[in-house]
Amino acid sequence: MAGRTGAASRGGDDDPRRRYYRLTSLGRGVLTAETARLAGVVREARVRLQMTRPQIAKPRRA
Repeated sequence: MAGRTGAASRGGDDDPRRRYYRLTSLGRGVLTAETARLAGVVREARVRLQMTRPQIAKPRRA
């Protein structure tokens, strides 16, 4: 899902342990699917929080 690139150094960082990777097309598809899945989880959490949030009482008019 990620392939190593041939770039050894970028931006003046000369640490020989640094590695650069490029996202493959398969990896991009997996990332897109996971992003959509997480967005659904967040949507569901927001709906559930709205359902459990206490309502503010409105004053009665006499």
